[in-house]
Amino acid sequence: MRLLVFILALLIIPPTTGLAQTAQNPASVVRVVDGDTVDVQFGDGTTDRVRLIGIDTPEVVDPRKPVQCFGREASAHAHDLLDGQAVSIVLDAS
Repeated sequence: MRLLVFILALLIIPPTTGLAQTAQNPASVVRVVDGDTVDVQFGDGTTDRVRLIGIDTPEVVDPRKPVQCFGREASAHAHDLLDGQAVSIVLDAS
């Protein structure tokens, strides 16, 4: 699975909040990997890994590093917010 860099914006955010007004791709969160990475499934059935731009949480799944302080809490909060949510994926302008 390729790692794509996208901004993840929940559909409940109104379009007037300053997000780039480019093509948005609806998707569903199928797995929260950790606090700043999720797997999403698009309408055509494809699944991709998405990094959340502007969010940096402690690592919990990097096999080269020990679990960092508050990493489990950040991951649990991401689960609470994102598991099963319908989202809109917007390509990062940079």
